[in-house]
This record gives sequence, structure tokens and C-alpha cells, in this order.
Amino acid sequence: MRIWLLSLPLAALSVSTDAIAQEQPEPARLEAAKAFWQARLPKCEEFVSKEFSEKKEADGEVFFEPCNDGDTILFSGLSCSVGDTGGCEAVKNSQSSDGRWWRSPRKLRLAIPDGGSETTFSNDHAAGVWAYIAENKDKDAFKSWTKWIDDNKKTFDFIPRYCQDSRCTFKLLDCPMLDRLAVVLGTSNQLCDTVPGIGGVSGPNPSDVVRETRTALNNIENALRTLPGIGDVLSLVPVQLANAALNDLENAAKKVEERASHIRVLARVATDTTGIVGRLNAVVNDPGFSRHNIAVDAYLLQKYTAIPSPLTLDAAKKVAAVEPENAFLHFVANGPSSEMLELIYKKCRTKEDTTPHPRFQWIWERTDKDQSNPAA
Repeated sequence: MRIWLLSLPLAALSVSTDAIAQEQPEPARLEAAKAFWQARLPKCEEFVSKEFSEKKEADGEVFFEPCNDGDTILFSGLSCSVGDTGGCEAVKNSQSSDGRWWRSPRKLRLAIPDGGSETTFSNDHAAGVWAYIAENKDKDAFKSWTKWIDDNKKTFDFIPRYCQDSRCTFKLLDCPMLDRLAVVLGTSNQLCDTVPGIGGVSGPNPSDVVRETRTALNNIENALRTLPGIGDVLSLVPVQLANAALNDLENAAKKVEERASHIRVLARVATDTTGIVGRLNAVVNDPGFSRHNIAVDAYLLQKYTAIPSPLTLDAAKKVAAVEPENAFLHFVANGPSSEMLELIYKKCRTKEDTTPHPRFQWIWERTDKDQSNPAA
């Protein structure tokens, strides 16, 4: 499976109707194509990126600037899912120490705040993080990421966001996908336990009650210490013992909450919300990247979950049927095949460009009839 799907990310940014000579036998033909694509991948620093569309000229040569890295997480996550260690590293190195994810390692380093034409992250690119976490079973990254989102959602009427811009607000599929990821990791997803509309719980958690009790006890002790001659009396009061007991209660409460959240995750996953929403999106989503997102979600669900949803597979087949020349959609709907490989050869050049043009879009998120970046 790895060798077939690896062709997709490597071929992503070069578009042409040229093909390697048909007389070459497989797999030699595939290996030659992969070597051609690999050698020409545009990079930003050490990770695969796109090129800016603005043409530059210097010393009589035409070129295009690197570091169009706004989509790095999504496509690096996909390549990570088929064994590309460089893709895994690109995603991993885009998470800050507080758990927040950024669009690329460079974007993290620059830490440009949300606003303007581009947010610091995107709902679409969360799929790249899902792919990385699932492939590497990185539970710590999942926990710190969801904690950052959970801590910040209190600022936004308890509706979670992937960044602090309203354009990063969770959509219908985000919590169900995070629930699926939690099941893959064998953990809880307390972030989505309290999100309105998805069966979350309300009211304080047991650990919150313990913390409130501790605060009340401390307030009483501080108030008593202001009274004259109270020192000897307080020495007889087992305040330290009370605090120790509260520590034990708080630890026990956290374990109870974790187990309860795990059970709620399993209950939500059993409803197959991912399949239902994916099937709906397959009908209503616009052509292009919106349909590509459906296929990405379906790919992740089929690859990493033990029991793929029939509705998820149906959604993938729906989008593949309306974009029959799209190799990635074909792969997700039907698996690896010689037909899929021929679609790749048809779209991806294996000869040098005679007229250079920017490689700024992953070809499989475009419609079959898209001519915005035609081959030379």
C-alpha cells in the first residue's frame, strides 16, 4: 500500500500530460517516475512546500520563490501516513510547546498572529495532524493539542477553535474525527465532552468541585490568621491533613473523569457521526478542495480505524464518481490499482518543463477540468 500511495504526494506539484515511455515494465516505470518527482520537490527550508506564484528573474533565469507553506501540515501529514519521515517531522515540528499547531515549522518560528488573509491554522489542515498522530500513536501531542483548544474555547462561548480567529471554529466533523482519533490512541477526548450539540455533559467536573473546596478552605484559613492570637489555635487544626486529603481526592477525580470521558467517546463513535456527515458533505460540497477534504477524511478513517464505516466508503465513492480523473479520489474509493497509476502518469510530467511555471497547488484537490495552471 505504501508504494502506491507514496506516488501521490511526490507527484503533487507537477502537472503535465507527458508520461514515461509505456514500454518500460512495472515497477521500473514507477520507480523512475518517483525518482524524477522526488528530485524536483519544491522545499521551504527543510520541508516540502509549494512555490509562490510570483515570477522572478535574476541573471537571465526565470524562477519562483519558495516557501508558500500555508498548506504544509495537510500534505505533510498525508505523506507521513505512508511512511515519509520528512512529512512526519514537518508536522511534529509545527506544534509549539503549549500544544498549539501552526501551518508549518517556519510559521511557528515567525509566530505571526491571526488576522489578515491567512489564519495561523485551518480546519482543513487538522487532517494532517490527525494523520501524523495516528501514524505515530503520539498520544502526548494529541493531549497537549486538545488541552490548548479546550483552554481557549472558554473565550469563545465554549465553541472550540483550532486558532484564535473565528475562521478556525470547529465544524460538524471536527469533534467526531477527534473522537475517532482518541479511540485509535485508546484515550479520552475531554475537549468534546462539553461542546454543545454533540451529546456533551454539563455541570462541574468532580475535580472542579475539589479545587473549589480547596479554595474555600484556604480562604477560611487566611481569614482566621488575621484574628489576634489565633496562631496557637490554628496549630491545632489539621489544615495540612485537609490539603493532603484534597490532593488525593483531586487525583482520584481526574482518573474518574478520564474513564468517564473514554466511555463517552466510545458512545459517540458508535453513532457513526463521521460517516453521516461525510455522506452529507459528498452531496453538498463544492468541487475542488472541498471534495478533496471528504476523501482525506475517508482515507484516514479507513486506514486507522478497525471497522470502516459503510457511509464513509460511500462518501468516497460519490466524490470519485464525479471526478473520475482524480487519482487520489480513485485510490480512496477503490484502493490501489493499475487504473489509479495510469491516472497519475496522465497528470504528472516525467520530463523537464520547457516553460517553467509555479507549482503552487496539490493537483488532487483540483477539479478534473481545472486549467488554472496548464502544462507547458
